[in-house]
Amino acid sequence: MIEQLDTENDDRDIKTAYIVCLTHTPSTVEAMHCQGVLFLGDGVKDLDGTGGAFKTRVTIGSQESVEKTHTLTAANTQAWIKTDKFLVKANTAITIEVLSPNVLDADVDVTGYLYDMDPLGVTPNLDILTTIATTMRGVLIQTWRRFFKKSTLTASQLKTYEDDNTTVISTQTVLDDDTTETQEAAT
Repeated sequence: MIEQLDTENDDRDIKTAYIVCLTHTPSTVEAMHCQGVLFLGDGVKDLDGTGGAFKTRVTIGSQESVEKTHTLTAANTQAWIKTDKFLVKANTAITIEVLSPNVLDADVDVTGYLYDMDPLGVTPNLDILTTIATTMRGVLIQTWRRFFKKSTLTASQLKTYEDDNTTVISTQTVLDDDTTETQEAAT
């Protein structure tokens, strides 16, 4: 199972230099295992059909990854290419770029997708989720922590704790008007 994190689409001049097709910070609280996919051409603004050695490049924070070459055969006016899988640490932006070897690829529709390749994978430090989860993995961890780790409920607050049983991860306001008990969103 994979989870789509982002998509971006635009008409791009991919022939003269690497062109950024997608920029995203996958998670501010979790490390993730990601992969990018680029769709080149849409039936109207297509590749020129020459083929050749197209390249992708992924930059993670300020760390540039190794380029990957994708050989497209002649007559391909629409194609998709994917990056290698890569790890992204928490709160780190990534960019995915593409470069065409063909001088006529000056106005190509490019749609980029970013995927979490292991949304149910294990997060090494379960205490890092101190904000509302943004991934399926985070949702599962927070649900597990709420029901199977230490939490306290007073007349006005529900608190969930780290494994040390003293550091509060999240707090939820609790209201009771003698008819309805309400548990507010976590902060």
